Amino acid sequence: MHLFITALPLLAGLAAALPAESQVEGRAAATGPADVRVASISYAGSGCSASTITGPFASDGTTFTLPHGSLVARSGGDATAASYRKNCQIALNIRYPGGWQFSISKADYTGSAKLPAGVSGTSVAIIYFAGETKQSESSKTIAGPFDGKYVHTAKFTGSDAVWSPCGSEGILNINADARLDPDNTRDTARISVDTPEKVDVVWRRC
Repeated sequence: MHLFITALPLLAGLAAALPAESQVEGRAAATGPADVRVASISYAGSGCSASTITGPFASDGTTFTLPHGSLVARSGGDATAASYRKNCQIALNIRYPGGWQFSISKADYTGSAKLPAGVSGTSVAIIYFAGETKQSESSKTIAGPFDGKYVHTAKFTGSDAVWSPCGSEGILNINADARLDPDNTRDTARISVDTPEKVDVVWRRC
């Protein structure tokens, strides 16, 4: 695991006075607190490296702009068994005022695929907070024949939502997975998954 970016200030926007309903514990606020920053960012996985993780982190109260990366699963040619599935996880240590917590409500994972008949590719999105047992998961499977770009919109609302700890710090894990099936195919195939550059965020008092 590699670690970089320390105490990076965020772009944040918040009206001086929050609407009355945003002060109610457990009810979603119209926008989040102003003082949100990231203390550190780390990454791990078979599909990402320092050269594949790019971009800043910023918050405007309703969205996070994230460092993002791209991973590719492939088969055929000189591909090995390890090439059929690739994974990348980006962990962000986010600090915010006490009495608040946030949840990721929507994230767009994008990519491209070239799949012959009989082979499918899957994009898997997983979001969770370190120390918490619950996680949000969404997947999109594309059946061959297919040759083009795709968008995997992962929505995490209601019972599917996971919330950061109520306090002043939460480690948000953004996980992406690219898979080919069957995982022993000799056909030449590929699917790429780009982790989201921007996600929708919901804040609430706690």
